[in-house]
Amino acid sequence: MRSIATRLAGFAVLTAVLLTAPVSSQAQCINGALTAELQQQGEHAGLWKYCLSFDYATDGPLDEITLDFWYLKVCAEGVGCGEHWVFDQLAGTAYGANGCALNLTGSIDCKGDDLLGTPGPLLRFRATPTGDCEADYVGKGTLCFYTQFGPMGGNVGEPQGDTMAIYTRAAQNVCVGFLNGPRPNACVTPTKPHTWGGLKTQYR
Repeated sequence: MRSIATRLAGFAVLTAVLLTAPVSSQAQCINGALTAELQQQGEHAGLWKYCLSFDYATDGPLDEITLDFWYLKVCAEGVGCGEHWVFDQLAGTAYGANGCALNLTGSIDCKGDDLLGTPGPLLRFRATPTGDCEADYVGKGTLCFYTQFGPMGGNVGEPQGDTMAIYTRAAQNVCVGFLNGPRPNACVTPTKPHTWGGLKTQYR
């Protein structure tokens, strides 16, 4: 297990690299706020549900939204990449300027993205046209994901631009914005949810 000092040193180097990522020169083209809520029942009971409300303005029809929690790259022991991240089949919705809705499907990318110039893990939300609805240049929406990592720092409205970024992709056009609100504390070992019945079977 690496020390906090070693992790912070790595994070400082990583931040310098990420700030030089080849993104659009356009002004901030997406912004949003995260919220976190512990799920008490249902199939995701025991997991934290993070939801992002966002507004976007891209250089072309929206293809994808990517969440990059930069600090995940220096605390990989806890992240477990795909093991601790869950998405509903419909992870979110993006509404275009014409009012129609795009479905967002979520996944985690452990390898990173050459176009963004950043290593993984990244959370990707792909925009899928529905019916006669096509992706637009301007709009808003929400997306959600689940994880065993509880929230740290940042109430909604408090900027967290130093530790997380959000990208929009429209074909080969990429633009970056920053988020606020609580974010998953993936630098700690998560506590896996157990039912009382499951625990009792271990001691029979």
